[in-house]
Amino acid sequence: MTNNEQLVLHLAERRDRGAHAHIFHVVATNRAYKLFLSVRPIRPGSSIAEQNEEARRKMFEDECIAYELASGSADLVRHVPQFFGATVVSDVLNDSRSSVADEYVLDRCYCMQWVEGPVAKLYAKKGALPYLEALERKFQDAGIKYTRDASVINSHDEQNVVIIDFGTQKFELEHEELPFQY
Repeated sequence: MTNNEQLVLHLAERRDRGAHAHIFHVVATNRAYKLFLSVRPIRPGSSIAEQNEEARRKMFEDECIAYELASGSADLVRHVPQFFGATVVSDVLNDSRSSVADEYVLDRCYCMQWVEGPVAKLYAKKGALPYLEALERKFQDAGIKYTRDASVINSHDEQNVVIIDFGTQKFELEHEELPFQY
């Protein structure tokens, strides 16, 4: 994608749905886009919604920083997807090519290499695979302190294991009902 091209994602490219973001895989470029959800408060002016919106913004920024830290670490760079940084999405289209962009925060998206392989939660695999615990310590040493929700791709391949979905800190969000079906 050049600087003049607009990035349009399609729900058909969506591969994972998290509580705060969705992952899209654009096969033509072999890139993954983590696009954060927009949560419009059910009750406008809700202090919980405003606090959560600020926490979501910080979470996005923090994850970008964490990927930059990992990408700059000689110990971690081969265990994280190549990170292409933050990007702005122009639109998100459903199967009938109607825009669903209002369900997302279009300037809260980052791009990384798509990594193929079986995916599991790090916490579920590290007890049985000591090299994952050692790798998690390397993340901690690099300043990436939040790996509780991290996922591991190719966990049984010590040389090619990849960790995704991590940050430098944990963000607490209050429970709120989502006004749309994601």
